[in-house]
Amino acid sequence: MFNRSIIFDTNAYRDLTKDKDFSTCKDDILKIRLKEEEKQINVYISPVVLMELFAHLSDISDPHYQNCKHAVAAAYLHSTLKDSEDYKILADPESLLVKLMFNQELPEHKEDCQYLGTLAYNIYKNPDEGFINTFRDNFKPIREHVRQSELNFITTIYFSVIQQNNPNANDWDGIKKEKQLRKKFLKRINSDSFLLEGAKSQVLKACLSAGIDPKTINDWEDRAKTILDILPAPLYLYREIMRRIAISGLDLSKVKKKRGNWIWDIQILHNCAKNSTFNNQEALLITSDSEMIDAANEAGLNDKILRLEDYLALLNS
Repeated sequence: MFNRSIIFDTNAYRDLTKDKDFSTCKDDILKIRLKEEEKQINVYISPVVLMELFAHLSDISDPHYQNCKHAVAAAYLHSTLKDSEDYKILADPESLLVKLMFNQELPEHKEDCQYLGTLAYNIYKNPDEGFINTFRDNFKPIREHVRQSELNFITTIYFSVIQQNNPNANDWDGIKKEKQLRKKFLKRINSDSFLLEGAKSQVLKACLSAGIDPKTINDWEDRAKTILDILPAPLYLYREIMRRIAISGLDLSKVKKKRGNWIWDIQILHNCAKNSTFNNQEALLITSDSEMIDAANEAGLNDKILRLEDYLALLNS
């Protein structure tokens, strides 16, 4: 495994830094970087990863505060250029979609990504709580954005999936408990047409992000097929969520399970794409999440994703 561009997901950085102090986290990342440099591996950071981590930093009483703080610093250090403080950050998923669909840039999104990178740099350079307190309020709108996005994700699925298929439902068992409805629903979501419809929704999302009137698009089918060909993994993970809702009555709203954060897994999987390269190097997503790996494998992208422990073993081989 040489000459690759690597993206770590949120869980990978949290696993690498869990129960470690700042100095140990830094040393561990530097050791990994040395191995990566030997194998001509470049590392890029996803803005979605930073956003997920920052959501825990507005309140030091957050049970995941220390882990996420150290993960942020590790992510920044991991993605820096050799002998430089400059870092390599990817475009957000909306920008990737717009670029793929319309070959357009979203300047404001690029600025937002750089802003997240700057916050990560500040934490790495000075992890002292007194210093972080000077910009603590910057994390509050990020936390609110993450919270609201997860809530919207859960609410949208409930009303567009459960209620739409069973108007009489009053809980997440609305499809599961109706045998014929469940059978029909599963048949539909297991079809290729379901994935294509999901891809069409991504075309619509790209239109809205780019400020393009969807009515002017006359090749929806072709554009959707492009997304399904290049970015299938997020659609496969979404389909797996639908399966679980139908089969087990999975309740996404349960706070302890934090199912709303599936929205971020879906977004990070945009970096697991067919023929994707960064700096002319084939891209590889590193994760500790089995569901993301399963979705990528089902989508035929098993060569674009790798479990963290397997990646570290290859580095040391």
